Amino acid sequence: MELYFDADLCINCGSCEIACARENGRKKIKIELFDAQFPISSKCVHCEESPCIKVCPTEAIEKRNGVVYINDLLCIGCKSCVLACPFGVIDFEKRQHISSKCDLCAGWLEENKRPPCAETCPTGAIRYCERAEIEEITKKGRRKREMIGAKIYAWRPG
Repeated sequence: MELYFDADLCINCGSCEIACARENGRKKIKIELFDAQFPISSKCVHCEESPCIKVCPTEAIEKRNGVVYINDLLCIGCKSCVLACPFGVIDFEKRQHISSKCDLCAGWLEENKRPPCAETCPTGAIRYCERAEIEEITKKGRRKREMIGAKIYAWRPG
């Protein structure tokens, strides 16, 4: 199972970020606007061979069941993982002096639930599903966006 983000469906409502912050005490997923109009998800992709794991001097980062975790108690805040992440999705929490990233809300996964961000997304822009389902979704043609006013886009049947 993987977390999938569909920018075509995202309305930048922030419900995923709020659900994440509510569950974790801090936001571990971010939806940012590129060029003030196109949403981009900033979340960990849980690399096959995670460079963050290799550079951590305290072994605070580990991979279990395909998910990369940071153990807050072992993290010394050296920021090595922040620098090593090829996607730039590991944040440094200044108040706690630790590194932080999405761990797909492991507690929810252990209870066979979808992560809160996918659970609360009103448009289905964030989904937690099997790779085959993701590939099927991406094979379908995308809906066309058409400018109908100053930075206002509407979906037109295509």
